[in-house]
Amino acid sequence: MAALEIRGLVHRYGGVAALNYVSLHLGEGEIGCLLGPSGSGKTTVLACVAGLENPVSGVVRIGGRAVCGEGKTIPPEKRGVGMVFQDFALFPHLTVRGNILFGVGGAGKGNGKNNDGEKACRAMEELCGLESVAGSYPHELSGGEAQRAALARALVNKPSLLLLDEPFSRLDAALREKLLREVRGIVKQGGVTTLMVTHNQHEAFMIADVGGVINHGAICQWDGMYNLYHRPQCAFVAEFVGDGALVCGRLTAEGAAQTQLGLLRGEKTALGGGTLARAGDAVKVLLRPDDVVTVAEGGVPATVAERAFRGPTTLYTMRMEGGETVFSELPSHSDFSVGDCVRVIARPRHLVLFPAVGGGDGG
Repeated sequence: MAALEIRGLVHRYGGVAALNYVSLHLGEGEIGCLLGPSGSGKTTVLACVAGLENPVSGVVRIGGRAVCGEGKTIPPEKRGVGMVFQDFALFPHLTVRGNILFGVGGAGKGNGKNNDGEKACRAMEELCGLESVAGSYPHELSGGEAQRAALARALVNKPSLLLLDEPFSRLDAALREKLLREVRGIVKQGGVTTLMVTHNQHEAFMIADVGGVINHGAICQWDGMYNLYHRPQCAFVAEFVGDGALVCGRLTAEGAAQTQLGLLRGEKTALGGGTLARAGDAVKVLLRPDDVVTVAEGGVPATVAERAFRGPTTLYTMRMEGGETVFSELPSHSDFSVGDCVRVIARPRHLVLFPAVGGGDGG
């Protein structure tokens, strides 16, 4: 039985479709992540699960119980859901301990009348590393402390499901990475099934067991994070998840692809979406930055169009003759400048191909 099951969810704002038959599921204790561009519908999914929005149709089950659909609409406070918002939404007039106690019906008073609540509060303070700031008010907290306080308040009542609405977006990069590891550890230790939405792929890769890409209100692919990156089922997922370029080619009888970079072969050949193709058909070939290297001899000529220094590596955008571009992530001691002429070669371990109607002569 899935801890969270969403089936055929449809929602509209006025006459505009926000969700188009969204379906996904999470197993007990799994962390899932919905990725998508702004306005894609990912936050609307959370709102429907939490009961903040009532979908037009579809079913949401939490722990096997229908909370909306099938003639039922369970109010938000009875769904057993904890939620952490983008701005943390801590009560400014309550201390950290008061905010956490509010989650167990202590009304933030901390007056000792609710012994079970006090025990749960202190246990959550310890789990989230908040003992030293338990008596502090939200304006006295760092970004990381506020984030952990909001998480503790959401978890203290032992929810069946935790919803995270872009909870790291306001934090700087160094703190975000630290907290991603901490939050994953806290959630996993508590065994709480979690669904997070974000537009940040790095966050999704670090925290999620499974994930999906949503676009125009529809799930393009719900899968393991490895498969979203290496085995995308459509061109949108291929280009949205991670850095990747789709280059034109033609399928050969052996399942390879003839492209401007030469004949590309791989351990596996997959055509996105499972569509069959014949030899000679135009295809688009997905190349990731680690598929493309520079060589002193051989390869094809290209010009460095952009570079992004990342410390140990540099991500280069290489423009080949004819205008097609590929990405190449190289050790940072390979120091090319924009405008430099280089030679590149593609060495994919496996091929991911997509139909390319009306194009791709493969050079």
